[in-house]
Amino acid sequence: MPRHLVYGLSLDCDRELPAPTTRRAADVRVRFTDADLGEIPAGSTLLRRVATASPDGAGSELCVWSLSGGGRRIRFGDGCDFAIDGRGATLLVRGGPTSSREDVLTYLMGPVAGHLLRVRGVPCLHAGAAEVDGRALVWVGPSGAGKSTLAAAFALADRGVIADDVVPIGIEPARVLGGQSWIKLWPAGTKVLFGSEDALPMLAPPWPKRFLEAPALGHDSVPIGAIYVLPDPSDEASPGDVAVAPLSPSDAVIRLVANSYPTSALTIEQRQDELVAFCCLATSVPVVELVGGTRSVAPGNVRDLLLRDFAGRNDLRRRE
Repeated sequence: MPRHLVYGLSLDCDRELPAPTTRRAADVRVRFTDADLGEIPAGSTLLRRVATASPDGAGSELCVWSLSGGGRRIRFGDGCDFAIDGRGATLLVRGGPTSSREDVLTYLMGPVAGHLLRVRGVPCLHAGAAEVDGRALVWVGPSGAGKSTLAAAFALADRGVIADDVVPIGIEPARVLGGQSWIKLWPAGTKVLFGSEDALPMLAPPWPKRFLEAPALGHDSVPIGAIYVLPDPSDEASPGDVAVAPLSPSDAVIRLVANSYPTSALTIEQRQDELVAFCCLATSVPVVELVGGTRSVAPGNVRDLLLRDFAGRNDLRRRE
């Protein structure tokens, strides 16, 4: 089977993945199995247990354990089970009894890939990113901030979307280390951009999210030009003019840490490493926040505001 490029990693997988192929040597060996992955090893630490909704409306749990040696075990409520070794070199995948191929790939190409990157020491942001004039325009924000809707707006303007939801970051120099070509949209976002909630195919029926496949970029990493912090939808200001405001390096680090991925399932050592990485990032690239009621502004208008600000920063950089 060909190797696939996912979030900057070359995956040697025994199944076809919805990702571009690569001739690079494999970074990670991914194997699907029907065999039980076994009990959670003694001495493991439960990092996260969260109730999640299942397609039939029943409750379920997502659990993440840190294994001795630095690995991860990730078990979803539908029975899908993933085991990452301590070096992040091997990933075992076992589907649940009722899970579809789309279910498993949604987990693998999203949250599981985020955990795999963190095991390998790669800091990640809960963010989206697009390539503009050879540099990465990155936007971060909590769930519900409109990151994926903004990614789709960039795609509709023929801007190269690098990643949606999980953005792996390289430090010194600051760069986005690649992504994947799925943009995952809630029905409301699909309707805003495409006129109908069912204008796009479903990601993994009967889950409600839709997906837009953006063209894959042909290179592994893109230098970061600027990072934009989207407002938290729970405390966003009243509708009005939207503007950008610079953040001090210390405030920028706080915002980056708050929007890391997966922020609720990191070990103490990973949080320490992340803080060092984000301190370097905040002092090497501009980090600015959007102020105003962006939820009332069309995604295309938010995109155009970011593009204008980004172009000005790129012009200034070229003159320096």
